[in-house]
Amino acid sequence: MRRLLYFSCYGKKEHLERDKKNLWKYIKTITFSLLYKLAKLEARRGDEMKFTIEKIDHVQVAAPKGQEKEAVNFYAGVLGMKEVEKPDSLKGRGGAWFEFGAYQLHVGVEEPFSPAKKAHPAFKVKGFEELQQHLVAEGIEVENDGSIPGVQRFFISDPFGNRLEFLDGQ
Repeated sequence: MRRLLYFSCYGKKEHLERDKKNLWKYIKTITFSLLYKLAKLEARRGDEMKFTIEKIDHVQVAAPKGQEKEAVNFYAGVLGMKEVEKPDSLKGRGGAWFEFGAYQLHVGVEEPFSPAKKAHPAFKVKGFEELQQHLVAEGIEVENDGSIPGVQRFFISDPFGNRLEFLDGQ
């Protein structure tokens, strides 16, 4: 294309008409090619997006094998989530399930175990300050975070070292 423009701008007059035709032919080819690719992309996107993700059903954190009692003590006893029975077909895997509002938190057994230090669930809380005070009274270290303007939040670790975030739900 640079060559065509060069001749059109600086070339001899007899090349000017030929170069214009070649340039327009080139532009039409590129335009048609782009339109064709866009149409294919739109058609493919239309086929792929015949679904909608509506909400999160549950989140899962991991724990070492044999730590179900500690999970129940923390998630039900300290955080006030309701323990729910796992389906019979999954009980042999260990772990524990909890419910809060319309959501669930699953504690799954992972061997070898490694706590999630960065990836984490985040919970909006009514009674944000009361929860903070409750956790401190339980001997749990609360890490306040003011890095997002206008957002009150803090982090804690569960008994297994998994990071949990709590936000002021007012």
